[in-house]
Amino acid sequence: MSDRENKLRKKWFYGISYVAVISTLSIILNTIVPIGKTNIAYAVESIKTLTSSIADQSSVGEFADNPQVKVPVDLEREKNNQKSVDAGHSPWKLDPVFVTQVFVSLKISPEGIQGDYPIKYENLKIVKNTEKEAIVEVLGDTAPIRRVYLQRLVRQDSTGIWTVVGYDPVFNK
Repeated sequence: MSDRENKLRKKWFYGISYVAVISTLSIILNTIVPIGKTNIAYAVESIKTLTSSIADQSSVGEFADNPQVKVPVDLEREKNNQKSVDAGHSPWKLDPVFVTQVFVSLKISPEGIQGDYPIKYENLKIVKNTEKEAIVEVLGDTAPIRRVYLQRLVRQDSTGIWTVVGYDPVFNK
C-alpha cells in the first residue's frame, strides 16, 4: 500500500469517526434534554417571535418587541401606586425583576403567594432595559411565561415604578 493510500484511508477513517461521535453525542443529548427544551429550539422560537414583532410594529410608543399577550393597564391605579411608592411603600415596584417575580408567581399561584415565591429572583434575567422599557426573561422550564415586558408609564426616570404591559407564554406547556 502506498503512502498516498494510507493518508486517504486515515482521512476517511477520521471523517467517519467524527460523524459517528457527533451523531452519538446528539442522540445522547436529545435523550437527556428533549428537543423542546434546548437552546437551539428556544433560539429558533425567539427568532420567529422577533421577526413577527418587527412585522407587527404599528405605532410609536409601543414596544419594539411586541409581547404576545398584552396585559390591560389601569393608568389611574398605576398613578396611585406611584404615589404609594413615593411615600415609601412597596419599593419593590422600582425593580423590574422583582415586579416580574411577583407577576409570574401570581400567574402560577393566582390565589396568592404563601411563603417563598414559586419563581426565584435568580431565575429572572433582564435582557433589555432602556430605563423606560424593560424585558425580563424567565429562566428554566417551571413557569408558564418565557418573557415579561414592562414599562415606566407614570414617570420615566429611576423613581418611576415598573408596570407589566405584556408577556410571552412558554410554547408547548
